[in-house]
Amino acid sequence: MAQRRRFDLVFIDVDTPSDPVSLKWSLKLTRPGSLIVGGKGYDGSALAAVTG
Repeated sequence: MAQRRRFDLVFIDVDTPSDPVSLKWSLKLTRPGSLIVGGKGYDGSALAAVTG
């Protein structure tokens, strides 16, 4: 059986409506302790902190 790849770093640079989908996939594809970086500036509309 093929082993599923996990990433240490994910960079998200998409349009704002797709951000939640991109974050969801990033969380599925990373291992604990990985870094997920967003390419858009914080606009004050929402802030999420993921801990694990």
